[in-house]
Amino acid sequence: MISRVRSNLKRQLMFRDRYCLQCGVPLIEDVNIDMHEGIISRAEMMGLPDEKKEKLFNQYNCVLICHNCNVNFPPKRKEVWDYLVSVYGKEKVEEEYQKMISLFKSRRPLKV
Repeated sequence: MISRVRSNLKRQLMFRDRYCLQCGVPLIEDVNIDMHEGIISRAEMMGLPDEKKEKLFNQYNCVLICHNCNVNFPPKRKEVWDYLVSVYGKEKVEEEYQKMISLFKSRRPLKV
């Protein structure tokens, strides 16, 4: 189920993220393109039920980058935050971030 959500999101992000956030290489088709959870990482999602994890795989948390950068130079949380703010605006990204952290009960992911 989560793999389908991630796959669908990756296809949608291909329209937004045309270049690697890190190195600027054009992202062509689905060749060597990785989806990176930039605000709330998959590690922070551990222990959450799948239905909550699915809600974290969204355009306000994820970016596409080339495989090389994902392996060797993944973007820092602040870099992803700044990129998403440039696309959607600060208020919208903050609003969506609040929705995402509300999925956690006692523990909270790191603040940007």
